[in-house]
Parts: sequence; structure tokens; C-alpha cells
Amino acid sequence: MFPTLVPIEVVRSPSFARRFLALLLILAVAAGLRLWQIDSLPPGFHFDESFEGLEAWRILTEPGYKPIFLTGNFGVPPLNAYANALMFALFQLFGAEAGPTAMRTTAALFGLLGVLVMFMLGEEMRRRQPELTIVFPFFAALVLAIMRWHLHFSRMGIEPIIVPLEWTAANWLLLRGWRSNRWPSFAALGAVLAACLYTYQGAWVIPLLVALTAIHLILYDRRVPYEDHDRSIGQEKQARWRGLVIAAAVALILVLPLAWFFVNNNELLFLRPGQVAIAGDEAATGNVWQNAWASVRMFFPVGMTGDLDPRRNLPGAAALNIWLAVPFAAGFLMALWRIRKPVYSLLIIGLVGLLIPGMVSEYAPHFHRVLGAAAPTAMLIALPLAWILEYSRRSARLGDAGRWLGPALIGLILLLATATSARNYFVRWAALPELFHAFDEGLWELGQWISDQPPETPVYLTPRDADHATLAFAWRPGIDSHGPPVSFDGRYIFPLTANSLQESEQYAVIEHEDFRTRLLLPEVFPEASVLHQI
Repeated sequence: MFPTLVPIEVVRSPSFARRFLALLLILAVAAGLRLWQIDSLPPGFHFDESFEGLEAWRILTEPGYKPIFLTGNFGVPPLNAYANALMFALFQLFGAEAGPTAMRTTAALFGLLGVLVMFMLGEEMRRRQPELTIVFPFFAALVLAIMRWHLHFSRMGIEPIIVPLEWTAANWLLLRGWRSNRWPSFAALGAVLAACLYTYQGAWVIPLLVALTAIHLILYDRRVPYEDHDRSIGQEKQARWRGLVIAAAVALILVLPLAWFFVNNNELLFLRPGQVAIAGDEAATGNVWQNAWASVRMFFPVGMTGDLDPRRNLPGAAALNIWLAVPFAAGFLMALWRIRKPVYSLLIIGLVGLLIPGMVSEYAPHFHRVLGAAAPTAMLIALPLAWILEYSRRSARLGDAGRWLGPALIGLILLLATATSARNYFVRWAALPELFHAFDEGLWELGQWISDQPPETPVYLTPRDADHATLAFAWRPGIDSHGPPVSFDGRYIFPLTANSLQESEQYAVIEHEDFRTRLLLPEVFPEASVLHQI
């Protein structure tokens, strides 16, 4: 007798070295887009950045200052300030300046870490759902790396860029814990969920979204039949329940200090959300539905559908360019069709849930309030790209042409998407004259000029207060600077010194806010001269 030969199709997956090299290449693209010209673009140092910069400086230089919540600027969670305090220390260690570049480098690293964790979530999703091919995690990470929406806030020193990272990390740890049944993954999940509450009000919805995904996982796994004697399956389910309890306990313990702070300062809990939320008559007249429609339109580049604020966007441009918008629509339909499976439902839950803060607040679409949605958006875009590549490889209809047609099409789409994103940010947006005011470029230069004056020189400033964050960062305590000027409002009063002085007085006038001093100075001081003009 002869042995029976059964033909077996062997699908060779890329080696670990090739996959690792591909991931490094994606991270290199992400790092290049986020760090190139980071010292000059964006320009200036706008108020929100400088406020958190001052807080980070206090955390670094004042041993007793370790806030649970930042009470200024209408209430800001502190995680980003602590991260910037660490970056300030690193910059100073290597002889660099603690300032805007350091803070924007922090944001770039959060963005880069978000790309890496996106790959890790894609890998975990692929392990649970085999139909997701080996290229899916790479496409998800690459799309996030080149997405201008994510890139834009990876270069600003404020906290929204942490939100997509936290959503991605939380879902990765949930799926990893669900597969491995090991408690460290669930404990880390609890830590990430707690961190969401210390990060940004737009991230406060993430624990609820993860809970909804966990419920879907529980309900989905109930379909797996098992008998009482089949202890392995029963033990797995018990381990998962224990893991969820561990995650909830860790999150609760870590959030207790913040909860206690809000018990004693309850007015700060809803101060900022209350300022931007639409409620009452506005909600009744349909503004929520208008915002929901604006949140849908923001993904498609048809007319002025995006955020109009030049600080947050190329005014009116959609969150996605055409090369990413079409795959996004296809990926959303694919996920919706398969929504009964938790791997796909978590994308829909994440997308809709992370858009809700923008739907219930003013100025929709407000790109940094809903930035967390960039993460599920990237994964939805990756779904059809991975499917096209796999279909072209396996389809008998395409024959040998399919082996190069699919990769060529995907490569062209991603190349055009990257080029469009880079041009829209580094060329079109960077050239906007509106950035001068949007990023307080003039105030930042004025603050640095005052800081550089000799300490004995009397300096007067009108009409801004010397404690305005953008200005105050330039003469913050602990650095060699002139110190704060004497501030006055030249529209109402002029600080004329009667006695003669040994040093010349310097008057810094913000002319577009105070027109009177500009007209008065030549009359009061005929011999005065202009030393510096911004």
C-alpha cells in the first residue's frame, strides 16, 4: 500500500524581521511628520499651551506643588502638565530650553506612541478575528501616522492628542486580557481607564465605551456551549470576570483622589463642560442633530465641512482627504455589516462614542474635542485596504495580475494620502497669516523681548496684564529674566514718572488693543524712539 498524499496549501507569513522592519518604517514616517520643524511650526505659544506650560514649570520647580486638578483656565486635568514637567527636565538636562518646543515634543511622542499602540491593537484584533489579515495592523498604524487630523494635534502642546492613545490602549488591554486570562492586562486596563479621567474631559467617555465592548464580549461568548464537566471553558469565563473586577477596582482606587477633589470643589467638575455644552433651548431647537450631521460631514471633503478655526485646522478642510475618506466609508459599512462580532462593534462604539462630546457642545465640528475618534477612524480605513490586498492575492479572476494590481493600488492610495496630508499641513496651513493671532505669536515675541531687557530697566506694558499665560511664561520664576513689567491700561490711564530716572523707560504697547497710547507717547515724550516693532 502507498500512503495517501493530501495536498496542503501553505501560506507563508512574513518573517518576524520583515514585519519588525515594516513597523519601524511606519514609526519613522510618523516621527518624521511629527518632529520635522517642530521648533517653528506651529509658531508662537498660544494661551492654552502656555497655561499648561506654567503649571508644568511649577510642578518641576516647586517641590510642594503636585496638583490633582488644575484649577485655572476653567479647570484642566493634570496629566499633560506632569508629562511636560518631565520633558522640561529632560530638555534642561541636555542643555535645551523648557518652552514651546519641549511641550510640542511631548505631544509628538504621545502621537507616535498612539501609532505604535494602534499596531498592537490591530494585532490583538487579528488574533481574535482570523479574517483580519496580517497586513491589517500595519495599515491601521500607517493610516494614523499620515492622517493630518492626528498629525495636527501631535504638534501642539495640549492634551487632546492623548485621547486616541488611551482609547487604543484600553481596547488593546481588554482584548489581550480576554484572550490570555491574565490579571496584569486587566490591572493595566484599569490604570488606563483611570488615566482618561486625569487627561481631558473629552476622554471621560472612554470607560463607558470600554464597558460597552466588554458587555458585548460577554454576550458573544455566551454562544459557546459547554457542559459542567468542561472546566477549561468555565475557568476561562471565571478568569475574565475576575479580570473585569480587577480592572474596575484598580480604576476606582486610582480615581479616588480626583473624586475627593471634586467632592470639595464640585463647581469645577462641570465648569468647562457647562461652558461649551448646548442645553435647554438650544438642544430643543435641534442643535444636537445639526452637530451630529456636522460630525458626519466632517469626514468627507465636499465643501467647507471641517473645523473653521485656523488653530485647529486648515479652515473648513475635512478631517480626511479624499484618498482616506472613500476607504473610511467602505470600512464603516464593513464594520456595520459585521457588528455582531465584538472586534467590529468596538470600532463603531469607539467612533460614535468619541464623537459625542462634539455633538453636545458648541462649534461642531470641533476637531480637538473629538480627536479621540481619529483612532477608530484609522482602523475603519484599514479594513477595506487589507481586504483589497487579500482579495487581489487570492482571486482567480484576476490571475497573475492580481499579485501586483492590489499592492500597486493600495500603495498609490497611501502615497497620495501622505502627500496630500503633508502638503495641506506644511505648505497650505503653515502659510496662513491667521496663525499669527491664533497662536499668539506676537504676544510670545513680546514676552521674550521684555524678558531680555536688563533687570534695572523700567518696563511698562499696556493693555494686557503681566500674568497673561503666554507673556508670563517668558519671565516665569526660576529663570534669568527681566521679570514681569508694570502693566497698565493706556486706554484709561498713563503712568508718567515725575522724577528723572537713571535708566530709560521702555513702553510695550499692544497697538491693536490700545490705540490711545500710540497717539499719546509722541506728545508726552517727543524724543522717544521705537526700539522694536512686531
